[in-house]
Amino acid sequence: MNDLFLLLFLVSFAGLIVGMIKPAIFSPFSKNKITRKTLGLIFSLAIIGFFILFGITQDKNDEKSTSQPVTEVEQDTILNIPDLLSKKFPEMKESLAMLCGDGVVAEAENTKQLNCIIDQRYNIYFELTDDWAITSEGIRVVGNTSYGDTEESILVATGIVKNSTDYEVSIKPVDSAGQIVLDIKR
Repeated sequence: MNDLFLLLFLVSFAGLIVGMIKPAIFSPFSKNKITRKTLGLIFSLAIIGFFILFGITQDKNDEKSTSQPVTEVEQDTILNIPDLLSKKFPEMKESLAMLCGDGVVAEAENTKQLNCIIDQRYNIYFELTDDWAITSEGIRVVGNTSYGDTEESILVATGIVKNSTDYEVSIKPVDSAGQIVLDIKR
């Protein structure tokens, strides 16, 4: 319904322009002589009416999504590392395949190690136990200052909360190559 009112709004706008340039085009639709003033009034009211109807019929789902605040972490998180810590490899395969590629995931199944570049800037590395859980060494995330990374941007991109009580985060100082290394363990 929303699309119909948008279309009628646009047709009314076009009718207003055509009516102001050549009002005689609308003569067949009227018994009396039609003037620019009459056409202007008709199409202006139609434009206003269809604009209001378009706004009223706006999809309710759009309102819900815009009325709920989205946190910075939700917007900029590429991979939720804390969520991975509690999963076994088969549970995370699909999401890792979308980010790392099927080849990297297949190699991880063979070697029990995952080494993946995410978003062309973050290196994610972890090893797997025999029962497909992440080892006690946890997950290593490496960013680089040459890409504009900061400790904070890496935390946001990976969904890590620095002072979480659910997992341990250790951050190594920036090295001479500009690497920022985060180790996340349960």
